[in-house]
Amino acid sequence: MRAAIDAAKTANGPGTGGAVDALVTRTRDAFMKAMDDDLNTKDAVYRLQQMTEAVGEIVPMSAAEGRTLLGAYREAGRILGLFADLE
Repeated sequence: MRAAIDAAKTANGPGTGGAVDALVTRTRDAFMKAMDDDLNTKDAVYRLQQMTEAVGEIVPMSAAEGRTLLGAYREAGRILGLFADLE
């Protein structure tokens, strides 16, 4: 996940035509559903891992997409107590 976070921080590509936004939306929905399911952290972390793997296949991100992706990691990190350095 750290490599994806680093890529998001330095993103300056042409963009993915909405692929990052769609991925983040799907991941947030699945992540929140997992957390609402009696705090199913195993599934929630799995959803983050899926997003991380998918990001590697859809780069290069634009700077705006990088910020969107960082926001998703930051939001999940606050809930799970991860990625404190993203605050």
